Amino acid sequence: MLIDLMVLLDVTHALLAELHHQRRSGKDLFRLRALHHYTLHYNELKRAVLRILSTGPMNSLSLVEELARHRVEPLEVHAVRMALVRYYKQGLLRRERRSGMFIYTISERGLRRLEWLESGKPRTDRAS
Repeated sequence: MLIDLMVLLDVTHALLAELHHQRRSGKDLFRLRALHHYTLHYNELKRAVLRILSTGPMNSLSLVEELARHRVEPLEVHAVRMALVRYYKQGLLRRERRSGMFIYTISERGLRRLEWLESGKPRTDRAS
């Protein structure tokens, strides 16, 4: 939840800065819409990772290959590993070390989050 809050605050700060810039320059809101797309991308990556892991356990390298097959970015393994750590800390994933690698599986909380992400409904409780 703390990471969600940090991302929300960072995006909110960026949105406010962009609004201030748009007001001063008089430009259209094209750039603001592009920035808003960033927040959607954050959930799109989460949705893709949870969807792929709902089919079975996987390590980060296999997950990067799956994301590439589904044309989901980021495809850089380090970025995917950082996302996996975030989702693990959020309780969306479980992990187990096998042969020196982490194998990730989706948790019950992750399944509920995936269901919510795919429903497109606004979030009513912050516990899941």
